[in-house]
Amino acid sequence: MKYLFFYIFFLLLFPSKSYSQNITPDEIIKDSRIDLLYDEIYYFPAFKSQNEEAVYLPLRKWDIIFAGADLNSTQEVHLNSDIYNIAAGIPGSYDHIMIYMGKDDSGNAYIAELTISPSYNQNITYLALLNFGMDFGYFMPDASYSRIKRGDNGVVWAKTFKENLRIQLKINEDKLTARIKNDLINKFPYQLEFRHSGNILDTKVYLVDDGLEGGGSCSDYWMVVFEEYAGVCFYNIRISPDDLYNYFLNDKYGREVFVPTAINPLGFDIYIKDLLGMGYKIIPDKPHTYICDSSNSTGLIIPSLIYENENLLDIPETSKKKGLIEVLAEHNLSLNILRKLIKGALNNNY
Repeated sequence: MKYLFFYIFFLLLFPSKSYSQNITPDEIIKDSRIDLLYDEIYYFPAFKSQNEEAVYLPLRKWDIIFAGADLNSTQEVHLNSDIYNIAAGIPGSYDHIMIYMGKDDSGNAYIAELTISPSYNQNITYLALLNFGMDFGYFMPDASYSRIKRGDNGVVWAKTFKENLRIQLKINEDKLTARIKNDLINKFPYQLEFRHSGNILDTKVYLVDDGLEGGGSCSDYWMVVFEEYAGVCFYNIRISPDDLYNYFLNDKYGREVFVPTAINPLGFDIYIKDLLGMGYKIIPDKPHTYICDSSNSTGLIIPSLIYENENLLDIPETSKKKGLIEVLAEHNLSLNILRKLIKGALNNNY
């Protein structure tokens, strides 16, 4: 906090930038004004394990953030919670993705996500826009920090698009922005990727892979939007019903997953492995047909297969964290905007 007073002195010596958009982060989120966000680099705090120091990844607009729970944690949050069950129910190191949407005039970065898991005591079950503060985690609100904090997550990382695909996203940015803005305004709902009739005698549990119809998951929403509105197709991102079956029966974590309440036909807690042992079967949805080449794919989209996809590249990391004054000076913020930022100064978690 004390450095902010030095920055105020700095502003008195040097002219400050004037802004045409007098709009706060709360207003941007309330009105879903992603059309006001700029494609500016955001230094995102990331880590690959609980024991590693945070590093910083220079994100560009549309970059994909991946998060994975620490399933080995002994913390209470994982011993008896929906967070553990959701995370363990998704094969691979990652169980969630978010998208970097750009920065506002004040240098605040925004992330969009579709999730069913709790976010700082908020049950967000629809597409939402979050303010992630400024570079290096400065001024990050608690509700955003909860999405990437250690303990709940064992790894938080990001990848960027290949340059030719980034150009394609840029060409189609207006269509992408219009669709996502509309979905934010209308609270596009989370949809469980499994469906069951509710009849205890019905042993068929169906995978749901129906595009944007009726909702989506954190993964399939973005894959479908990128495909249908920008022509960017992600192949080999679906896990087959047979592989899911083997995961729930034989994997160390998969064997500990309970049947989600929404599709549990028995009315009491039961492991998925036990349900499958009773003769229940995982049935694929109709094949997904790619608009890029009319090829078909069947199964469940999962974050870890997106992470490994050939469309994405690693982002060079840096361990150097700039000071708060330097970050503020880069945006040459006016005193008016600075006053708004000071209110959230104590929310700095990095």
